[in-house]
Amino acid sequence: MSYFKVLIILFLFYLNIQAEIRYVSKTGNPEPPYLTWETACDSIQKAIDICVEGDTIVIGTGIYSETIVMIQGLTVLGSGIDSSYINIKGNLEDQIAVKMNHLCEIKYLTIIADSSYAGSHDICVGTL
Repeated sequence: MSYFKVLIILFLFYLNIQAEIRYVSKTGNPEPPYLTWETACDSIQKAIDICVEGDTIVIGTGIYSETIVMIQGLTVLGSGIDSSYINIKGNLEDQIAVKMNHLCEIKYLTIIADSSYAGSHDICVGTL
C-alpha cells in the first residue's frame, strides 16, 4: 500500500474519532455546543449549523415546526416516529420540510408537510 493511501486512511479514521453527538430538545437553549440533554439546543437547524460531516443529532420528543437543511454526512435521529416530528403543515412559505445532502440519514422521525399549497410540486423532502 502506498504512503499516500495510508495517510488517507489515517485521516478518515481521525475524522470519525472527532464526530460529535448533539442534542435537540423543545426545552433546550440557544447556546452551543449541545453535547448533553442538559445543554440541548432549542432548534434542529441551529444544531445542524454547528455540525460537521460525521456528526449525529438526537432529537427529543416534540413537534418541531421548521425546515431543516442537512449537511453532508449528517445523521439525525428522532426519539421515535410516534414522538418526534418535523411538521411544516400549513406553512405557506416552506413546501420542503427537509433538504437532504449527500450521505445523510434520518431515522425514527416523522415528517409532516401539507403539499396542498405546492400545486404540482408536492414535495416534502428535497435534495440539495
